[in-house]
Amino acid sequence: MERQRRHVLVAIAGVATGLAGCTAADESRNTADSPPTPQGDSVQVNVTYDESDVEYIEANDTVRDTEGQRRTGPPTTAAAGVEDFETWASREAASVGAERVRDRLEQRLPTELGPGVSVGWGQVHGSPEHYEITVFFTTIQARDGSVVSTPTIRPDRVASETPRRVTVTLTLESRSFRAEYPVTIEATTQQQS
Repeated sequence: MERQRRHVLVAIAGVATGLAGCTAADESRNTADSPPTPQGDSVQVNVTYDESDVEYIEANDTVRDTEGQRRTGPPTTAAAGVEDFETWASREAASVGAERVRDRLEQRLPTELGPGVSVGWGQVHGSPEHYEITVFFTTIQARDGSVVSTPTIRPDRVASETPRRVTVTLTLESRSFRAEYPVTIEATTQQQS
């Protein structure tokens, strides 16, 4: 596979894997027709972290996350720890960017999105410090290959509202980080186990 498994998948109107007891046991990407390229205007996001459980340590340019939680979204189960600021900020900014893409799609296509469309982010293969944001169109198949569910919205409709890039500026105390993340659209197929 060209990309490592996505670290986070954020649901848009329900993730297809929650349907009918599906699992990602057998997954393929870019099946049948190639999905369209995002056509929407690029998006800029500014985030300031001011949570007491995330602390910037200027002496060695690191971040301590005492609760293992992000500022937005559900708590993670990661253990509290200290890591390099750039590493932490790159990952957090990618997550924030994916959330912004999801929010934008929900705002612009509120009645059209349905099961089978989700937004995630992950590392670009071979580059642990580079991330990308992906809008997934997931088709669920039964073991015999018959289609159980498919997204109800056409990929080109979502592509028209999906930003091509997301630029995130993240500030934690006296330190700032800025990164630009490409956005892609992928068609995936998952087979029920």
